[in-house]
Amino acid sequence: MRITQKKLFAIMASLQQSKGTTAVLNLPKMQYYRKPLPDSCIAFSSPQGKKLFSEALLTGHMECYFKLAEQFRTQDEPAFCGLSTLVMVLNALSVDPGRVWKGPWRWYHENMLDCCIPIDVITQQGITLDQFSCLADCNTLTVKTVRLNTEMNTTNNLDSFREFVKSMTKVDDRFVVCSYSRPILHQTGSGHFSPIGGYHPGRDLVLILDTARFKYPPHWVKLDILWKAMGEIDKDTGKPRGYCILQKKEGVEPLMLFRPSTSLSVTLPSYDSLSTINQFITRLTNWFQSMPLANHSPSSDDVIEKSVRQVLIAADILEASHYLYTTQLEMCSVKMDSEYSSTINNIIDALENVTIFKCVRETLEVCDTVKSAKKIGRIYPRDYDEECANNNSELHHLISRITDAHFVTLFLLTWPYKYDKHCKSYGKILQDIVAHEMSTVVAVLRDEVEWLKVKIDTVLNYFENQCCNECSCKQERTITYN
Repeated sequence: MRITQKKLFAIMASLQQSKGTTAVLNLPKMQYYRKPLPDSCIAFSSPQGKKLFSEALLTGHMECYFKLAEQFRTQDEPAFCGLSTLVMVLNALSVDPGRVWKGPWRWYHENMLDCCIPIDVITQQGITLDQFSCLADCNTLTVKTVRLNTEMNTTNNLDSFREFVKSMTKVDDRFVVCSYSRPILHQTGSGHFSPIGGYHPGRDLVLILDTARFKYPPHWVKLDILWKAMGEIDKDTGKPRGYCILQKKEGVEPLMLFRPSTSLSVTLPSYDSLSTINQFITRLTNWFQSMPLANHSPSSDDVIEKSVRQVLIAADILEASHYLYTTQLEMCSVKMDSEYSSTINNIIDALENVTIFKCVRETLEVCDTVKSAKKIGRIYPRDYDEECANNNSELHHLISRITDAHFVTLFLLTWPYKYDKHCKSYGKILQDIVAHEMSTVVAVLRDEVEWLKVKIDTVLNYFENQCCNECSCKQERTITYN
């Protein structure tokens, strides 16, 4: 005799009632194994989808497909469509993250994309087009973001987009990622990110490599429908969606030792209630810009000493859990590669040979706000296994070399100073001192500093734009980042 699940629950409920209990059964939540594609989409693996692929291949409009297909992945979280799409692109473009994924291997994974917005926030909310652009820029990609205008023009219309897709699908060194509304494609859900994996000129179809493969398989869809879906308003931003063109930045070396901490990816609240991170940035930058100089020209040591003291005073406002920089020595479970270890030692040596370092160290020895230096940098990242690190003698030796003076020196070298060349302030003089120092350092430190500046500048610009959007730019701000 076969009993259905529905009948089984009815029998159990009846038994409970007969016993006079009022217990409530924990019925299973609704579950799904994928969803059928709507008629507006053609499954990539269907007979028709295969025929479209072979036809498009002969036209030369599938060149972008192969590198993306090599890195095609299913997103780990329901809200990770943007992150997983970006990971696909980064690995397809052979971008070295400069961070260890597993064992000795450096490879991009979603959890490494911790600039601009915290991973735990993305897990709950997903990301917007601006946040996607910030993450891409923060991870060594050249990014051009096109947001669909509500009014057509000669450079932002369906015909120009079609010609653009035709050209982009013929190359494999840059990719197009679309932010679009699923309902326009007659799919369930809301906003979504996917890369374009090819184009069929005869049928005017684009191949969508959907990372939510637990829901929908890769599929072909009409280009004009995708265009309409990208023009829908994102309710989180009040702006139309759009697309990004992503390309690898040439000549950019990955970070090897230091990186911005996840504290710099906090989401700023409204302009009237700034986070402590933004208060720190504003307070310090305003001091650098407006602090008047004495009648005489101060010495370099005097400028560095006063700057260090002001950095520590400003950092006092930061919460105990907030710190700006950390390390990425996350390979404690394996023997450290000798070449990697040598590079790390060279970076530390070069940092200690910078003239600023000596002054910073001496200032910290006598500064009464030295506890604030811990908020500039912390050796251990949030997810670091300190006990495991101590069992690795090579790694432990490297860590023992890094002090507060290294982090404060790094801060002075990497903070993106933007001061008027005619402005005689501590900030302008410090900017000149740093520029001179960077012209003399070895290449390995120069690469480290320049890439850290790119990351920090990207995040600060994103914060600035977000704040400007929230306050409608009605209030004048002293702090600016270019």
